[in-house]
Amino acid sequence: MFNHIIWNNAAGYYGGHEIHNDDDSHPEISYCDIMKGWNGSRVHNTSGSSVVNGGGNINAEPLFMGGPGGDYYLSQTTAGQPVNSPCLDTGNDLSDSMGMDYFTTRTDGVADVCIVDIGYHYNPGYFVDDDAPNDPCHWNSKFSDPLESGSSEHPFDSIQKALEAAEGRGYLAAVVTVLDGLYSGIGNYDIEPNGLLVKIRSQNGLWRSIIDCNSQGRGFIFQNGECGCVVVDGFTIIDGYSSQCGAGVYCYDSSPTIRNCMIIGNDANWAGGGIFLEESYAEIDRCKIIANYCETSGASLCTVGGSPTAKNCIIAWNFGYFSGGASSVYDSNLAIINCTIADNFASDIDLGTGGVQCWDADAAITNSILWQNYSVSGDQNQIGLHYGDETVTALYNDIQMQEVNDVWPGIGNINDDPLFALPEFGDYHLKSAVGRWDPIFHTNGDFNNDGIVDVFDLKILARFWLESAPAAIAELHSDDHIIDLADFAVFAANWQKRGENAGEWVADSVTSPCIDAGDTSDSFEKEPEPNGGRINMGTYGNTEEASKSP
Repeated sequence: MFNHIIWNNAAGYYGGHEIHNDDDSHPEISYCDIMKGWNGSRVHNTSGSSVVNGGGNINAEPLFMGGPGGDYYLSQTTAGQPVNSPCLDTGNDLSDSMGMDYFTTRTDGVADVCIVDIGYHYNPGYFVDDDAPNDPCHWNSKFSDPLESGSSEHPFDSIQKALEAAEGRGYLAAVVTVLDGLYSGIGNYDIEPNGLLVKIRSQNGLWRSIIDCNSQGRGFIFQNGECGCVVVDGFTIIDGYSSQCGAGVYCYDSSPTIRNCMIIGNDANWAGGGIFLEESYAEIDRCKIIANYCETSGASLCTVGGSPTAKNCIIAWNFGYFSGGASSVYDSNLAIINCTIADNFASDIDLGTGGVQCWDADAAITNSILWQNYSVSGDQNQIGLHYGDETVTALYNDIQMQEVNDVWPGIGNINDDPLFALPEFGDYHLKSAVGRWDPIFHTNGDFNNDGIVDVFDLKILARFWLESAPAAIAELHSDDHIIDLADFAVFAANWQKRGENAGEWVADSVTSPCIDAGDTSDSFEKEPEPNGGRINMGTYGNTEEASKSP
């Protein structure tokens, strides 16, 4: 046994927390880091057994670090940590001789070179950059680096290339890190993992990595049984198109995790303009599903079968022609937890429901806010039951009703103005006299809320050009509800302008009734003090951006 870290394990009755030998066994151990040493108090030998010291063993705290693939990377100054792990370059051979030169112990994914490190080596995955410095024309994403390999020095220029490379090498799992950029063209739409256990992550969050489908196809496709271990984390997915279902994200018999994404301006001819889930148990976590469109049902989210979950999401400004401006649920069990569903619209005069429409399906809605969702029919604005016998279990929600004194049936439900901060700017934080988080905008034209009006915002403006509300997320000159030259003039005047009051706590003159109004049994520990000892309703409940309690 060689090149292992055996540290801080626990044994039961027989003892030997790190190593237990029995029945006259004599393993040779070399180049390992063993807690208390190869012959120390945490190694237990019985029945004539012993450990043979093969040399190169150490007894030193390995200094593990958490990273994109797990919790057992090694601390290294070249990766940005303050000190080096004693396990670096202390193995028994060169890394390429050991087949470890494509793998890493570094949190930044750089491969192990020279003498092999002791301990587990992660598959570093691949890097993607639309305008990498080593491309012949790094300012033009159509030109590729002739040496592109997916390394940090020679990244791929499309996400699909990275997935295909991992599959071609026979990896069962991989991490794909996408650098800042605007990703479009072949390989950056209809992105499909093909069953690979992969985490596709942006390097700096959804504001800086935009997947621009240019109406050429969907954003992501999952149809090979992907499970919750398959993660898409931190992207803006814009301008996806499907002649059928799921223009932003399409899932069939697959259950990935979609996390920290903005899904905006996608268009499906049938259902699920933003996301379509069929026979899925997917988790949609901390996403903004905004200004999507479909010609039938579920402009932001449509579920058919399965039991998916939407948690801590903002679902706003979506437009469904038929029903379910926000969401349509068909023969499935959708859980909606701490979501804000507001300003959605459905235009069918008979069946339209601006919020959540259930068709022979059940929904469980908890700690959420459903407000200002509209339909032409006018009588099913927030929640609609198509056949009348569907079950909606709603607990501790703020649900707008037709009559001001009515309350949706269920424990803890209210019907009070949630007092959003600035919904016209997409800010659905709750007002608080004690403290409300003021995010990074307040500048007309900063659509992705990253604190500056730049090329990423220009893409969003272009996506909604000459369109009418509810694409009012891009309506800067409120004269005609059309995104036109008047709006562009405002946008141009704010070009490169940075937002004010960026990232600070501010006090309002009023406090939202949704603060400290969530389920009394739910966790609230992530909310800043004072938090009232109770979770808030809405998308920021039990997060670091929850409004403070009076």
